[in-house]
Amino acid sequence: METPDFTFVVDHPIRRICEDGEQGAARNTREIASRIAEIHLLAMDSNPLLHAQFPTAESLANLCRFLVDPYEAVLASEYTSLLAQDLGSTADELGDGGILVARKSAPSQQAPGGAELGEIVGFATWEYSPGAEAAPSHHGSDSRDENANSAHKLETEISNHVEGCRKEYLDTYARLSTEAKETCFGGQECYRGLSIEISFVCTDPRYQGKGAGSALTRKVLELAQQGPRLSGRRTKLPVYLESTLLAVPMYERLGFKALGSFEMKIPSSSKSSPSKLPHSRVGESSSTKDGGGIHIDPTLPDVSLSTDSTDERSSMITYKEICMVWHP
Repeated sequence: METPDFTFVVDHPIRRICEDGEQGAARNTREIASRIAEIHLLAMDSNPLLHAQFPTAESLANLCRFLVDPYEAVLASEYTSLLAQDLGSTADELGDGGILVARKSAPSQQAPGGAELGEIVGFATWEYSPGAEAAPSHHGSDSRDENANSAHKLETEISNHVEGCRKEYLDTYARLSTEAKETCFGGQECYRGLSIEISFVCTDPRYQGKGAGSALTRKVLELAQQGPRLSGRRTKLPVYLESTLLAVPMYERLGFKALGSFEMKIPSSSKSSPSKLPHSRVGESSSTKDGGGIHIDPTLPDVSLSTDSTDERSSMITYKEICMVWHP
């Protein structure tokens, strides 16, 4: 295998946005959010769950447009938090979570020994998850209901507002994911406090398998190792995520351990229309929600379908994800 003539630099995009001032921030925030939404769909394209939830090219395009606003909102929130720090606020440096991006980096042609940063090629989203017995958030308010499970809240918004989606697969996935976390993670005494949850790690398919996904995940682990400032001191935190079978070996190499799993029946991706995006949850090859966690299991009860198609029922497959945790 040839060694690529570039590397990846992982950073907080909002820091670069702030360098351009308020007007530049508004413009760049939208631009970055649009790129993140594009990578989200491109990385997840190999995931049959995505095509079960959004079975047509039109519904996928609707999803891509919809995702820009929530990603922009996260970036805007980080911008506000960073400005508050500059004004002397006691808010924690990284707020309640956020977005990390991986940029292509190559040796500078103008400055020997320096580097030139290129386009965003991947991203990760993460958040603090309060847990059953967590203390109030480091912002000083109880964020248990407001900030926990923001990825599931996003899925609910998508289910309610993205035209052409199949709600039965969105809603069932969200329910199973929530139940699995509560059973294998939230129900354990050692995990009942504050933790970090990784929602998505997605890489542009052109750069998959080159280390961007691992670099993004390692950066989140660094944040967990450092921990937020609680009661005047830093507290190291465990990290939780849900992965397909294909991505499990990568997470094991990074120190994650399997806690449990959940699965559901969905239509075969061959029954779905391929996405046609203008010019995919976490894993090195694409995202945590790539297409690797599939095995045939006709004994599982299927999700209630919105159609009586016998052909669709006969082509159902089992989609599985593994619940994993990392300890600092």
